[in-house]
Amino acid sequence: MKKLHIQEKKDNLSGLDRVTIEHKLADSETFCDKCGNALIIIGKKSKEILKCKPAELYIEEHISYTYACKNCEADAYKANIISAKMPNNFLYKSMTSNELLSHVVSMKYQYSMPLY
Repeated sequence: MKKLHIQEKKDNLSGLDRVTIEHKLADSETFCDKCGNALIIIGKKSKEILKCKPAELYIEEHISYTYACKNCEADAYKANIISAKMPNNFLYKSMTSNELLSHVVSMKYQYSMPLY
């Protein structure tokens, strides 16, 4: 039996402007709750959101940093790992911003615009 290969659609968004927004913990939150030592950054997550201004599209890249306490890291059961919060979207794991989604829906249903 022959396998069917489905390719993901990859849009070319490289020509769009980018705005980077970093989400870090406040200075008062960068200390371990358990031992009081300073937390260090151990990683980061990136999320790209396609944003829309009237007649302009751009990508807003949100970077969330993850922190850990080196002092508590020695004991695996007491490891203290904290991540900065990222903004939520209406559609989970979608690249579209809430503003862009509402714009598309209003153009579709209020002005009868096609979706292509």
